[in-house]
Amino acid sequence: MNLKNILIDERFILFLIIIFPLLFIWQGLDFTDIGFFITNYQQVFNEPESTSYGYVNWLTYLIGGIWVFLFGDSLGLLGVNFAGVLIVYMTVTISYFVFKPYFERKYLLIGLLFAVIFTKFFYLIDYNSLTSLFFVSSALFLTNGLRNNKYWQILFSGLVLGLSIFIRFPNILGFSLILGIFFYGYLNKTETKILISQTAIFVLGYILAIIFSIVIIKLFGHYDLYINDLKAILGITNKSSDHHNLTRLFTYYYKDYIRLIWLIVIFIIVNYAISKALARFDNKYIYIGIGLILAFISSFIAIVFPGHLYYYRTHLAFVFVTGIFYIILLAYITNMEKSTNHFRLVCFSALIILIITPLGSNLGLLKVVYGMWLPIPIAFV
Repeated sequence: MNLKNILIDERFILFLIIIFPLLFIWQGLDFTDIGFFITNYQQVFNEPESTSYGYVNWLTYLIGGIWVFLFGDSLGLLGVNFAGVLIVYMTVTISYFVFKPYFERKYLLIGLLFAVIFTKFFYLIDYNSLTSLFFVSSALFLTNGLRNNKYWQILFSGLVLGLSIFIRFPNILGFSLILGIFFYGYLNKTETKILISQTAIFVLGYILAIIFSIVIIKLFGHYDLYINDLKAILGITNKSSDHHNLTRLFTYYYKDYIRLIWLIVIFIIVNYAISKALARFDNKYIYIGIGLILAFISSFIAIVFPGHLYYYRTHLAFVFVTGIFYIILLAYITNMEKSTNHFRLVCFSALIILIITPLGSNLGLLKVVYGMWLPIPIAFV
């Protein structure tokens, strides 16, 4: 077997998907996000009053608390990091089943490998990684339920989204995935009574999940803590001095979307100009030379720029990539790229998730990375 065949062998790609996250679980403890989460997970059952804003993300803290309770003494920090890897594995698996009807297995695995590599921030049980898992799961149930006319799957889609509110409160915006029902109904000219039934079963699942969660919160004795933290979080949105107030959050996204538009316009112009220029040449060495020059310039910028600009460069990269994904998804949704109605629904769901995932964060579109599990395979496959 030659090197080319080995590199595209399904087993080798699957091996890379499995091994890549494990390479990054050996990093030590810090005293920001990782220390914050683990401390609260340790206290969620022992001394719940000591957790900081923990109960507005109650389900995240419950999952993390159960893991630490079961494996904290034996596995320690490494075990918590490994739990984050398990979440990645689950998200990859569910993403695989979202795309299984549409892509050849080998190329789908390549797309998922890109997703695993690109979405790597750090591995931990946190509300960001769990948000990815819950949103992708809901998309799977919704798209399969509508495609196969399975009401129980539509119900489960609503259930998962209802639960996701307790993973991270801004996930309440996940309810917008209900638009997929109307989009798919429009494409297929679905009868109104069927649309109403599908919408009702989705909403029923959503409401049942909220009621169930509230009941469990009360049984654990966490209800007052949850309400107090919820009030505190909502209060922050009205504080002009806080970086999570609504005006500032709106400004962050407004500025990022202005950057997104400019970057995409520049990309289109430069891409058009280069393609026109290269059309004059029919020499592979010209292409290789231009590629090497661009690689050198990129490396030079990455090395020479001061360290404090790393965040800004990373932020712009995510803004730019997000814009590219918007274009690709919209091309499929509007049927510029000819595809089935089922796949257009998947792209529509991916677009909704890409838009709503970063909302509520004071980092603007930087947190959009957690909404890229579906767009990346679509873009690369």
